[in-house]
Amino acid sequence: MTASGWSANQFSALLGAYRTETGLSQSAVTGLFAVYVVGLIPGLLAGGPLADRYGRRPVTLTALGLNLVSTCMLMAGAAAPWCLLPRRFVTGVGAGALLAAGSAWVKELSSPPYDPDGAPATAAKRSGMFVSAGFASGGLAAALIAQWAPAPMVTA
Repeated sequence: MTASGWSANQFSALLGAYRTETGLSQSAVTGLFAVYVVGLIPGLLAGGPLADRYGRRPVTLTALGLNLVSTCMLMAGAAAPWCLLPRRFVTGVGAGALLAAGSAWVKELSSPPYDPDGAPATAAKRSGMFVSAGFASGGLAAALIAQWAPAPMVTA
């Protein structure tokens, strides 16, 4: 869940860098953000039913792998702005599926028999905490790397 939040939010901190480093217009950068949101929709809609059918763990780990692949694709294609649209879409699909299946898995693990003492709101708190940690750390780390590391469009 934290990795999903990280990969979803690391790009937001780089929007300014994409404008300055690649020469993208404001509308193009906004489009890159929008295509991510469009990718979230099928990921969220499919992640839960797939987790019900095939199990929480396999769907969550597959979605996590998709997030890793999309991050590597973004790193490899930083010099080619036209490649960013499909890669951002894949990031959205992976993040949506991971959020849906991962939240269900956290809920399952926060209930008996896995957590016999878990209060009713424990699952929501845990899920929210893990995703929020990823949202906060991903954006912060990407911004710091983009500001001070060499090759910011690749390393961030």
